[in-house]
Amino acid sequence: MGVLDHLTGLDMMFRTSTDEAKRLRAGPLLHQILEAMKKSPKKFLMYSAHDSTLARLMGAMGLFDSIPPPYASALIFELHQEPHMGKLIQV
Repeated sequence: MGVLDHLTGLDMMFRTSTDEAKRLRAGPLLHQILEAMKKSPKKFLMYSAHDSTLARLMGAMGLFDSIPPPYASALIFELHQEPHMGKLIQV
């Protein structure tokens, strides 16, 4: 990893370093995704986003490891219905 990639990763990580930053930067999109999963009868929904948006979503969920997402990266959210646990989301 080059110096610029390292600095970019640190910048992306810093943008969701507090609970307030997570809520403000990733909260609206996470809310939209969750609401769409609850309300939509469609079996498949797709959103397109930049690497920085993916990093913020990952940071808000505690999944970002300071390495910028590579080109053409994806986050997949799956909604599962478990008999004893109700609805679960797998990332």
